[in-house]
Amino acid sequence: MQFRHFECAFFVFVMIATACSKDEVGPSPSASPTPSVVVSAPPQAPAKKGPARIELNAETLIVSGESLGSRDEWSKRLAIVLAGERVTQEAINLEVDRKAKPSAVRQVLEAVRAQKPKSLAISTTHRSGNLTKIETYLGTAEPEACVATGFISKEASISVWAASGTTAQKFAKGLGGPDMTMGGGALSKARAACPSGRVVVGADDVVIWGLIVDLVVSSTPPLTKDAVELMLVDGLVPGRKVKLAN
Repeated sequence: MQFRHFECAFFVFVMIATACSKDEVGPSPSASPTPSVVVSAPPQAPAKKGPARIELNAETLIVSGESLGSRDEWSKRLAIVLAGERVTQEAINLEVDRKAKPSAVRQVLEAVRAQKPKSLAISTTHRSGNLTKIETYLGTAEPEACVATGFISKEASISVWAASGTTAQKFAKGLGGPDMTMGGGALSKARAACPSGRVVVGADDVVIWGLIVDLVVSSTPPLTKDAVELMLVDGLVPGRKVKLAN
């Protein structure tokens, strides 16, 4: 009888020990592990590799490879797009097609200038086929009284006078368009008479931008070391004082 009591006690002890050993081992293999939470860093915008590349043609504007569409479209977006590009304190080069409108060129120049670049130049193909690069004036001050001023009208005539307002020299249309020989020669003399180093130019908006470039180039003496600072102005009236619309 005592042996049976001992056997029962031993059986209970074994059951308790087995239950305890299972608790110490941990959860059963079928239990699902608690998932770990991985926090992803927010995506970073790719760093700009260099100054913004700006291309203007007769129809569209392209900034760093992105087309902003026609003028009606890019006029609304340009300031915002430029603010996200590398422009401030950068040497910016604006690539302009010969067939672009002068007013469109000026609009882009003003938008870029507002971003305070270190320098701003315009590259356009000259009528000879050579690519020419012209530095632009980034200031807002009115031009000095003696600054040479040239204007091409919708009739393809060229007028030359001083920025202070003087009687303009006028050269009628030549056989193939504006008379760059006579008009460019007069503008060259006017530039030589003023130590400013700047030149004011403008044209009626039916005149293509390329003709303004041709006029500036034809007025630049060969082997000139000092670069001219171009001031592109809307609303020029031959003989009248030049005023900037800032």
